[in-house]
Amino acid sequence: CQDAFCLHLGANLAVGGKVVDNCIECPFHKWKFAADGSVKEIPYINNPTDCHTTKKLKTYKCVDWCGIVCIYFHADNQDPEFDLPAFVPTELKDGGWKQ
Repeated sequence: CQDAFCLHLGANLAVGGKVVDNCIECPFHKWKFAADGSVKEIPYINNPTDCHTTKKLKTYKCVDWCGIVCIYFHADNQDPEFDLPAFVPTELKDGGWKQ
């Protein structure tokens, strides 16, 4: 999971952004961001290796647990202090909670 705003000019990636070549593409200037938040492509730069930037979109730990997408947020960008339980209640295993 990544932050919702483009590094370039702050466009909301959730409004018109799309997944292209396994990257999030900004709807305005078509910058592409890889899963780790790094800049993968800037369309008006001919050689993608010339994208010399260390800036990245903020990313969040994201886990699919029992069909529930769990996202860990920490204001100071710290890793989670815990793991999700290995024990899964029967109600969650059989999907009965979705009804």
